[in-house]
Parts: sequence; C-alpha cells; structure tokens
Amino acid sequence: MTTWPKTKALLLCALLPLAGCLVEDSITITNDGLVGFESTVTEPDESKTMEFAQFEKGVASLIEELRQHKWTVEQKWTSKERPYGLKVTGSGKLPDVVGTTSLYTLSKIDDAKFKVTFLPLDHSRVRVTFESPTSWWPWSERKETAKMLDANDQPVQEIKNVSSKDSYTIVLK
Repeated sequence: MTTWPKTKALLLCALLPLAGCLVEDSITITNDGLVGFESTVTEPDESKTMEFAQFEKGVASLIEELRQHKWTVEQKWTSKERPYGLKVTGSGKLPDVVGTTSLYTLSKIDDAKFKVTFLPLDHSRVRVTFESPTSWWPWSERKETAKMLDANDQPVQEIKNVSSKDSYTIVLK
C-alpha cells in the first residue's frame, strides 16, 4: 500500500476483519467531524474451509451493523473466488457514529475531542493509514483533516497492527 500524506486521521479501522482476513484501511476525518473511509479486504482462505456464501454472509452482517450506526456504506466485490476480495467505502459524521460496534468503541469527550478504541476480530491482520482527502473522498471539497493522537499525545499517521488495547484521541479544529 502507498505511503500517504502527512496530516491524517482515523475513526474506523477494522471494517471487515473476519478471521484470517487482511484489511487495509484509508481513513480521513475533517476538522468538522466528517469521516470518509476506503477498506480493501482480502480473505485468502488458504485452508479452503470457507465458502464464498459464508464470507458474503459475514460481510453483510458487519455492513448492516455499520448502517445501523448511521454509516453510509457501499461495497464492491473484487473477487468472488479464492482469494476472496472486497472494496468498501463509507462516510459518516463523528457525533452520529458514537457508540460501540463489533469493530470500534467511540466516545465523545467534548465538542472537539473523541476517543476511539478499535476491536479487530481474532486472527485478523489490520493495517490503517490516516490520510488527507483523496479521489475517493465522499465530499467534493477538500478540507483540513483532524488530528489523531496516541496515548502519549503523539500524532499517529499509521497503525501497522491494530490492537484493542490501544486508544486514540481524535482532535477536531
């Protein structure tokens, strides 16, 4: 995956981390709390134990959960044969997507700060890149991005191995 520009931010990291999947997310959060993401999901199923219908059902369940939490989500299958592949894009607004899902816990600290913890499923490998608005950005205008800080208040541009033990602060404005 490409190395992305400097100022980057994050909300959702493990969009579809089904067991054994490799997930690469590109996520942008603007200073006014708009969120856009693009996830590339690959399920190699090297042991050939998962049928496409089973994978598709798991994907549908997670996408429905995101929609119930006020995300706008679109999916496009890149491969319906092993290795299975999927590209998912979505958008939302931070205050609207606060809460807990199978994938994240997001809470509002105040009007300009949110705390997020990612909940990748067992055996998934999740990598997240925080980026400036790009061609897939769901809003036409380019806006300044929010800041993502780790537990030591240091800026974060990429998480190579997502862990549910780590929390991040999203700082708007």
